[in-house]
Amino acid sequence: MFSPSAFANASSIHGPDTVCRGAQNIIYSIDSVQGATAYQWTIPSGIVLNGPDSGNAITVSVSTWAQSGSVCVRPVFGSTQGQEISKMLHMKSASGVYNQQTFLSGGPIIISDNYKASIYPSSIFVNGFSGLIADLNVYINGLSHTFPDDIDILLVSPAGHKITIMSDCGGGNNLSNASLVFDDSATLYLPDANTILSGRYKPVNYISSDFYIAPGPGWVSSPVSVSSTKLSSLSGTNANGEWKLYVTDDSPGNSGSFSSWSLQITAESHSVLLQMNGPHDIVEGDTAIYFVGSQGVDAHYDWTIPQGAVLISLPDSNAVSVFFPKGCTSGPLQVNTYNNCGNGLSSKPVFINVFPDSIQLVVKMFIQSMYVGNERMRSLCMADTGIVDSILISLYSTDLKNQILFSATASLNSEGFVTVRFPRQVYGNSFYLSVRASSFLETWSSVPLEFDVPFHEYDFTISVYHTFGENVCELPDGLFAFWSGDLNQDGSINATDLFLLEQSMINFAGCGPGDMNADGITESADYSMLENNLQFNLNVTRP
Repeated sequence: MFSPSAFANASSIHGPDTVCRGAQNIIYSIDSVQGATAYQWTIPSGIVLNGPDSGNAITVSVSTWAQSGSVCVRPVFGSTQGQEISKMLHMKSASGVYNQQTFLSGGPIIISDNYKASIYPSSIFVNGFSGLIADLNVYINGLSHTFPDDIDILLVSPAGHKITIMSDCGGGNNLSNASLVFDDSATLYLPDANTILSGRYKPVNYISSDFYIAPGPGWVSSPVSVSSTKLSSLSGTNANGEWKLYVTDDSPGNSGSFSSWSLQITAESHSVLLQMNGPHDIVEGDTAIYFVGSQGVDAHYDWTIPQGAVLISLPDSNAVSVFFPKGCTSGPLQVNTYNNCGNGLSSKPVFINVFPDSIQLVVKMFIQSMYVGNERMRSLCMADTGIVDSILISLYSTDLKNQILFSATASLNSEGFVTVRFPRQVYGNSFYLSVRASSFLETWSSVPLEFDVPFHEYDFTISVYHTFGENVCELPDGLFAFWSGDLNQDGSINATDLFLLEQSMINFAGCGPGDMNADGITESADYSMLENNLQFNLNVTRP
C-alpha cells in the first residue's frame, strides 16, 4: 500500500530558488504522486497565484513588495494529507532606477524601387533623456515589400555610430504589413531566404557591404549574418540628439513601404558606470586582459570589442582576455552587465588604439643610367632576375637630420619599386626619407612623411618637387630619375668617381661597379654618362 509519509522522499519542488520582484508567470511543480487526489500549496507573502492551486503545478507572479520565504506543497489522498515538502525562495530587488521611453518617427515612408526611401533619412530627435543607454530596441511598423531581399536599413546614432538593422533578408517572399522589433536579446534572426513574419529579431545582414546614396554615408560594411553589429554597442552612450534611419531598395523591379519606426531606449537614470581596467594602447598580435568589478554570482556580462579583435576566454565573465590580430581596427571596448532580474550597469567605453606591428613603405624610383623607357629599368648585369640594385632606405627625424633613426635594405625591381618594413616605433611619427645605393647620388624626400597608417607609398618619379632641392634629372618621357655616378658614395659626383670608373674599365671589362647602365660591361657608354654628369657639379641636397 502507498504511504503518504513517503512523499517527502519521493519528490522535490521544481522551479527557481531566486526570483526577482516584479517577475511574471513563474512555474513551480512536483512530479505526480501515485494516489494523490489533490495538492495543497502555500506561498510566501507577496507572491500571487495566477491560477488554481490544487494541481501538481502552479504559476505565480511576484509583486514588487514580495518577501523571501518558502513555497510548500503537500499531497492530499482523499481525507488524508501527505507530508509537506518545501523550497526556500530568495527575493531580489532592482539595484538601479530605470528610465524607459519610446520615440516615434513621422510617416508613412515609401521604399522606392531601386532608390532611396521617400523620407531619407527619417529622423527621430531625442531630447532631455536622462541617463546613458542601457538597452536599445528598434521597431519597424507596418513593413510591406514585394521583394524584401532588396531592403537595406541603416541606423545612425547621434554620435555617428552605424548599425545595419536588416539587409538582404527574406528572399523574394512577399512581405505584408509586418511589425518587426530588433532586439539583441531576441532568439531569432530574420531569415535569409524564407518568408519574414512579424516578431522580435536580432539585427542581421546577409551581404557585408551596402551603399547608401547621399546624403547617406556611402558604402557601409557590416559583419554578415549572426555576427551583425549589435545594438548593445551603443550602451553607455548618450541617447540625446538626432537618430537617422536610412532605407534603400538596392535592386530594380520591386518597391514597398512602412508606416513608421520607433526607438525604445532604456537607461539607468542615475547613470552609474563601471570602472574598466586594461590597457588603451595595443600592438597587433598582443593579448590583453580587461575587467570590471564583479557584480555578483548571478551577473551576466556582455562584452563589445573592436572589430577584428577576438575574445579568447569566456565572454560571460567580469574579466576577459582579448586577442588583437594583425589587421584589427582601433575602436571602443565596453561591457554591459545584468543580473537575473534584468538590472544592468555599463562600463564607460574605452577607446583602444591598435598599432601595427610594423610599417610597410613602398618607394618608387628610377636610376638615370639604368632606365630603358616605358617605366622600366634594366636588371643588374643583364641578368634575368628583375632586380636592379640593393637599396638602403633611411628615416631621419625632422629635428635630427644628421642622424639615421631607422633604416632598411631591400631590392629595387625593374619596374622601379622597392618595399621595406620598419618597426612599429615609426608609427605616429614624421620622418624625412633618404634613398641611396652604390650607383647613384643619395636623394631625399622633399617633405617629411607622416607614418599615421600601416602602409605608405612615396613616388620620386612623377615630379621634380618630390625630391629635396629638386635633385633629380628629367627623363625623355617626362618622368624623373636619380643622378647616376656617385660610385664611392661620398655625396658628390666628381673626378674621383671618374677615376674609379677608369680603373674598372682597365681591370675588369665586365659587370662591375662601373657598369652604371647594367648592360653587362664597363665601357665607354658608362664613361660618357658619368663625364656628362660631372659638368653639373652634383652633390647630395638635404634639409
